Amino acid sequence: MGLHDIRRDFSALGSEAFVPQSHIRTRGVYLVETLDLKPWQLEFGWRKEKSELEAAAQRIWFTPTLSRTIAASRSQYAPESFSLALKRSYQSGSLTLNRWVARRAPDIQEVAAFGPHLATRTYDIGNRNLETETLNGWDLQWQQTLGQASLKLNLYQYQARDYIYQQNVGTVYTGPYFRPQLPGTCTNPADCLSQMQYAQQDARFHGYEFELGRPWKITGVKQLHTSVFADMVQGKLDDGYHVPDWPQAATAWPCKPAWQSGKASYASPTAAPNNARAALFNPQAQS
Repeated sequence: MGLHDIRRDFSALGSEAFVPQSHIRTRGVYLVETLDLKPWQLEFGWRKEKSELEAAAQRIWFTPTLSRTIAASRSQYAPESFSLALKRSYQSGSLTLNRWVARRAPDIQEVAAFGPHLATRTYDIGNRNLETETLNGWDLQWQQTLGQASLKLNLYQYQARDYIYQQNVGTVYTGPYFRPQLPGTCTNPADCLSQMQYAQQDARFHGYEFELGRPWKITGVKQLHTSVFADMVQGKLDDGYHVPDWPQAATAWPCKPAWQSGKASYASPTAAPNNARAALFNPQAQS
């Protein structure tokens, strides 16, 4: 059993600040219990939080003389989560079934953002009416030893109630003051930002994670472990569109050598295909 109390003061200064000065406090209590009945193991987890978000007033400039002031706001959330896992171990591996309900409060940028986010080349607008997000799902994990190799496979599916995501609403903002313009009016893409509005909608997800690896003995190398990793997730909103900017699949080849000198290194080439699944105002997003 444990407690936590996190206080975070956030501020961004300058004309490119897109989140107002904010104060975030999160308090919680959690409990994890394990019942070991070899070869079976039952684990239960529970967490209760209270989250408070306070955002100061924010002034947005569209021209040197035209501005808009967004009033200060205060939001409170009380998410509660739990998980239950049943594990069956055997000589060369294990099989685990997980049932979980995970709830989270919106983060401050999801609630109070309003302005240019140049790192992502978007004009982010928060939503002060966001509710607690709930993920309700199952997953099945299999771990198996195959000689010197090890195999890990995880299959999962979950439903999301009030899933929080960014929706491209089709408007562009142009510099230097990033005024809203109609789609198709941007003459210089370097000066234009797409408007991304935080929204909520129910959604469904399913996918898998797979990893196959093994250690190797090589002269001059203390330890070498290589593996191949692949994952895929598909998400679809209740309105029929796929979740925007959600990567469909990825494949990686991690390599972790440890040298005789004691130094270690890590490399993981990764390949991910283009996301060709349609989302509103984003028909072919890059994954």
